[in-house]
Amino acid sequence: MNKHFALGLAAVSAIVLTGCSMPAQPAATAPAGDNRPTTSAPGETSSAEGSSSEPTAQDSGTLAFGATYAYEDGLSVTVGTPKPYKPREYAAGTEGFKRFIVVDVTVVNKTGSSWDPAMFHATLQSSNKEASEIFDSPTLEGPPSTTLLNGRETTFKLAFGVADPADLVLEVRPSFDRDPVIYLLES
Repeated sequence: MNKHFALGLAAVSAIVLTGCSMPAQPAATAPAGDNRPTTSAPGETSSAEGSSSEPTAQDSGTLAFGATYAYEDGLSVTVGTPKPYKPREYAAGTEGFKRFIVVDVTVVNKTGSSWDPAMFHATLQSSNKEASEIFDSPTLEGPPSTTLLNGRETTFKLAFGVADPADLVLEVRPSFDRDPVIYLLES
């Protein structure tokens, strides 16, 4: 009887975990957290709030770099356009690569609760080869360690060693219970 109970519990757990994944939706505009510095005069719309030239989803789950993904629960992720990066002498992850890129990642939390950035994960493929994330402290700190309170935002940099900076596929998953987002260079 314990064997059947354990099998049943495992099946129910798998179903529950499968149903908990938060779907991603492209956002019309990038939301802002309460801690974003004000860059415009009162009454004016800042470029981040009023931009009508936001990239759009190429298909479900895929966006161009620079676009924002908004999850149904209120968490949103924006990955900026890749720029060339020069790692410092003692940076880790540079082995086997001669070209490097860096992107700014902004996460805005409007979920109604705190978000733990410890589960944030990103991988990149370049020219059909897995890229290598670069660890170059203090220049690149990666995702923050501090819990992001509701209504706040955080921005951090990620860098990668790549085979071809013109051929990038970046996969971002802000937590295990959210769908991944794929960012591509526009052609």
